[in-house]
Order: sequence, then C-alpha cells, then structure tokens
Amino acid sequence: MYQIKIKIHFQNWFTCGQTLSTKVTILAVIVLVMSISQLAVAEQVDTISQNEVNAISLTGPSAESPFFVEREEARQALAQAATNSTSMNPPLPPRPSVKKQVGQFFHSFVKSIKVGNKKKLPPMELLLEPSVFSVADVSELNVTFKITNNKKEIILMEFPTNQRFEILIKEPSGRVIYRWSEDRSFDAMLGLVTIDPEESVVYTEKIPITMMKDGTTYSIEVTLLGQQGYCITQKITPHAREHLDSAESDREYLHAISEKKETFL
Repeated sequence: MYQIKIKIHFQNWFTCGQTLSTKVTILAVIVLVMSISQLAVAEQVDTISQNEVNAISLTGPSAESPFFVEREEARQALAQAATNSTSMNPPLPPRPSVKKQVGQFFHSFVKSIKVGNKKKLPPMELLLEPSVFSVADVSELNVTFKITNNKKEIILMEFPTNQRFEILIKEPSGRVIYRWSEDRSFDAMLGLVTIDPEESVVYTEKIPITMMKDGTTYSIEVTLLGQQGYCITQKITPHAREHLDSAESDREYLHAISEKKETFL
C-alpha cells in the first residue's frame, strides 16, 4: 500500500516543475519515511507479551536448555567442593591464639633437646642483706632471688605480663604488711623465660623495712608468678642496737677462739 501511494506521488512530483535540488531533498525524506515504517512493522511482529515473560520466569528454562545444564553443573561443583577435603578452597580449621602457638613451639623445641647426666643444683635460693640489722640503722633490705635449673631439660616459663615475681612481708600472724607489686604497674604482654640445665636466673630488688619492729620475726616470701612450686620463704628478725653490739662481741670472741685452736693444731 505504501509502495503504490509513493509510486503515484513520485510520478506526479517528477513531472511537476521543481528544481533538481528540491526534488532530491523530497526523495530523501520519502526514503526515510519508508524505513521508519518498516521498523515499526518489525517491532510489532517481534513484541513478546507480558504473560509469556511471566511464564518463563515462573517455570524456568527447559531441562534440555543449555542454561539449565550449566546451572546444575555449577550446583554439583559447589556441593563437591564443600564435602571434598582436596578441593581448591577447603574450609580452614580454627587457628590457635598467638600465645598458644608460641608456647607450643617452645615446648616442642625443649622436648627435642637431650642432655647428659649432670649434678643437680638447688632450685631456689633467697638471700637477704643485711641478715643482721636494726630498724633504726637500716631502712631497706636487698633481696636476691636465684632460680637454678637442676633438670635434664630446658625450663620454659610463661608470664602473662612483664611481672616476674612477687615479694611479701608477713607478720608472725600471717598478715601481709607489704606487697612489692602494690605500687607498681605492669604491661599485659606475653613473656617467656628459658633456663638451660645447670644455669640460673637471678632477680634482685630492694624492699623497705620501716614497718618492722625490733625483736619481731617476719617472713619474707618470694614467689615466681604462675609457676607452680617456685616459692621460697625466709624468716628475719631485726634487733635493737644494744643486742647487735653484744652479738658482734660474741662473734669476735668466737673468731678469736677458732684462730687459737688452729694455731695449737
């Protein structure tokens, strides 16, 4: 229909007295209109109804469709990866904490070391200086805590903070009158101390004794934190100055007697 009408109009237009440029322009417009008309007809023919779209979305692709096959293969691959331990991305087991990993490393390292028989040494020593004193003359004591490894393997000690030991002063009743860590702050960081066989670790500290009284016996207790069995106690009694003078005279007399005995021998 469009072709017949365009043909009639074209014949009338071609015989009319128009310039050549005007005729070319009109001809181009006619060609453009014909192209648009053909596209409109094609779109009307290829249009899919909404009911057809809904039907496809509800039922899904056919079993023979390549999309259906690919989807099922993907599901099977995911199921196999979840159950197969040798898959490309197996689930990772829970990892222990850094502290536990470090501890396990040192424990395995210590167990692998073998040493020969060696002489056993005392595990702990506590030295208080001065050992004889008066509260009026001395204001603090020097505390030396020595730990010696008398085992055949390396000793590994773990500490949750940078505090290694605790020092207590106790009255005869057991009441604590001094705690070394009370006025100190410590950082929460993992600490590891190793002691080789027949080697020692020594800790030294000063403690005040102004709360003591002459003639009263006190207990100095030193404990290695978090280490079972590493605790040592020593009793000490400050004396009045006059008793110290008499005790010093007695020591000098006994020393002189021992020298005379050695001379006679």
